[in-house]
Amino acid sequence: KAAAEGLNEKDRDLIGRIAAIRATVAAGLQQVDAMIAESQRALANLLPDNLAFRTSTNWKLGYAYHLNGDFAAAKAAYQDAIVRSQATGNTIFAIMSHIGLADIYQIEAQLLLAAEHYQSALDLSGEQPLPSVGEAHSGLAQIYYEWNDLDTARRHAEQGLHLGRQWERSDSPIRNEWMLARVQLASGDIAGATAQLAKIVAFMQQFHFTRHLDDVVTTQVLTMLAQNAIAHAAALVQEHPSPLSRARVALAQGDIQTALTVVAAARQEMVAQGRQDKTLRTMALQATVLAAANRREEAVQLLGETLALAEPGGWIRLFVDEGPSLAGLLTQLAPQAALYGVTPAYIATLLAAFPTGDERDVGKADTPPTAPMTVSPIVDQPLPEPLSDREIEVLQLIAAGHKNQEIADELFVSLNTVRYHTKNLYGKLGVNKRTQAVAKAQELRLI
Repeated sequence: KAAAEGLNEKDRDLIGRIAAIRATVAAGLQQVDAMIAESQRALANLLPDNLAFRTSTNWKLGYAYHLNGDFAAAKAAYQDAIVRSQATGNTIFAIMSHIGLADIYQIEAQLLLAAEHYQSALDLSGEQPLPSVGEAHSGLAQIYYEWNDLDTARRHAEQGLHLGRQWERSDSPIRNEWMLARVQLASGDIAGATAQLAKIVAFMQQFHFTRHLDDVVTTQVLTMLAQNAIAHAAALVQEHPSPLSRARVALAQGDIQTALTVVAAARQEMVAQGRQDKTLRTMALQATVLAAANRREEAVQLLGETLALAEPGGWIRLFVDEGPSLAGLLTQLAPQAALYGVTPAYIATLLAAFPTGDERDVGKADTPPTAPMTVSPIVDQPLPEPLSDREIEVLQLIAAGHKNQEIADELFVSLNTVRYHTKNLYGKLGVNKRTQAVAKAQELRLI
């Protein structure tokens, strides 16, 4: 319209700036349609060399599409913001765009890509990161949890919590507190997880925060079921309905038909929403319910389909958290893995991650919790950011002369996962070659 009215470039740029400011106001009010409309108007009128406004507006447009569930458009806008940020040296919007991209890749179950973008946000944040960078730590905590590297997951959650607490009256700490509870539960510390979740609920009630309520309630239900407190879990689900929690409670009550109905409907909903991460979680639970209904052939087939979708991202806890019933299905599926395009190494990794009988009993009595299933490094690390347990293992195998594929075979992980860990340890050691990494690690007495 501005062009049709014959406005000069300066006036059009002013219109673009006004629209960009309106988009900012709309963002504060979570008015998605207005954010999109004003951002598009701004980009249509801003001068090409007005990189500052264009960068911030691209991020706002990406954020709006993100909220709207249009993930393809959101990723394109975030990528534009990153490119323009590099041209201007404005790292703030680059950081926020990397986090936005990572969140979407996590939704799409692409954990490796998500981890790379979260790490990029941390790399750009410098030695004194803004509180918002805590979201990157939180995202990495979730990813390392899914990779069953509980020690690294805990470390990222603690770092994210430290940053999140710098915001006053913010719900930023909740996501990291919740991750700490999940790590405790996965480690067998049921009492600790229960206490942690109670603290989170009290904090949420004090400030009327609800954004992470579903996640917190879901984990509360899991802790109750782990203690066989089925009645308490059922009461909580009645108060805070959640399809997967409702299905889990119905399964625990022996109401298999209800569990089947609920989980099937939940899967359809997750697919419709484009939530690949939650679809995978729902499929894993559905396989467990089918097995309980003595429909093991269907359960094994569904599990095979789930594994084929999950293996590229290296998902582990997704399956382990379903308990010993799913381990039995994995064992049954193992001889047929090739039919689903699933590698035997992946199934072996999953089976090795399930706790033994003794480990499952921890936390149900007055005994100390088991350690995470990863091997902790036995040396202090004189590095700004310590190597994770898995990175230490990769480094040791590099030092032994193993190639990437050999390392993948040894650790029962994908080749892409090895490359990701190698890239990370190079960055932490400040090197870019294998020989340099080994030399630096030996100098620091890490290996």
